[in-house]
Amino acid sequence: MHNAAGWGNAAVIIPYRLWRFYGDKSFIIDNLDLMLGWAKFTRKAAADKTEKRQALADPDNKKRPYYVEPSPLENYVVESGLHWGEWCEPDIDFIAEINLPKPELTTAYTHYTMKLLAEMLREIGRDKEASDCEDFAACAKEAYNYYFVKDSHITAPRQAPMVRSLALGLIDGETAQSVAKDLNDSAVNRNYTVGTGFLSTPFVLKVLTEYGYIDTAYRMLENTKAPGWLAMVEGGATTIWENYVMFEEDNHPLAHSMNHYSPGAVCAFLYDTVCGIGISGENSFILQPQPGGTLNFARAEWLSPYGKIFSSWEKKDGKTVFSFDIPSNTTAHLILPNGTQKLLKSGSYTFEC
Repeated sequence: MHNAAGWGNAAVIIPYRLWRFYGDKSFIIDNLDLMLGWAKFTRKAAADKTEKRQALADPDNKKRPYYVEPSPLENYVVESGLHWGEWCEPDIDFIAEINLPKPELTTAYTHYTMKLLAEMLREIGRDKEASDCEDFAACAKEAYNYYFVKDSHITAPRQAPMVRSLALGLIDGETAQSVAKDLNDSAVNRNYTVGTGFLSTPFVLKVLTEYGYIDTAYRMLENTKAPGWLAMVEGGATTIWENYVMFEEDNHPLAHSMNHYSPGAVCAFLYDTVCGIGISGENSFILQPQPGGTLNFARAEWLSPYGKIFSSWEKKDGKTVFSFDIPSNTTAHLILPNGTQKLLKSGSYTFEC
């Protein structure tokens, strides 16, 4: 997807995730030229304001309102190129938006991806380049807060930028708490239907949970009204669709894939939050299941690089019974909902709380 923000950034995000997942620096080294090329391209794209200047000089140009105001910080904002944006965002004409500048989106991903690249460069001893990326990431974050945050709120009243700003580390402290509340309020006001597109849907439930709104996350997960995951099931789906609504006409302009990853990324929430399975380091897991909603039980197993790990819970007689299997030669840091924490070695365990 060439330079499209959120797609093109995969050049850095995928090697980073693989490195953090496996602890193997070869993912950094083997992809270094690609990642440095992305950083060079992004700096050049952010500095090039040719398209913007032409649009601002033309009073009839419909893109004019979408550019950020000129300032020194505009040089950290990419305002050119085609960006798919929040594809399939409910209630938004995302096809009409595709050719419009998306500075909030590009600035968020510039900060996030430069930050990841800096971390990888530090890991392999490229400290000067790491510092350059850290500086650019910090300036992009400053630009984001200057242009897209006002009085501790995201200026665009849409779920997607709220989720993105929290998930990608664009805002901190009281502002983050305020935006998280805004996101929760938006979910409630939408009757717990999903309001995010491709780039934010994978984060929305996790972000709500991390900021203390797990009840909202579960209600969104279990909602049977469109747009939402179980609405697809109600509509007869056996896979997760690209768009939240099924169109009967094969030639409908929005007749997308009927088996698609972006809304399907909710599966990560089922593993890492509902059943609480995660990796915390080499040969080390974290187990932090968080029961909720109307679910009476949940169970998941994962064939990890270190062996199969299993996590389950079931509500019985007013208590919740947790069961875990931890593979050989590994440990797991267990955190139960009542605050109990234990370091578990390989084996099988059962707890109640």
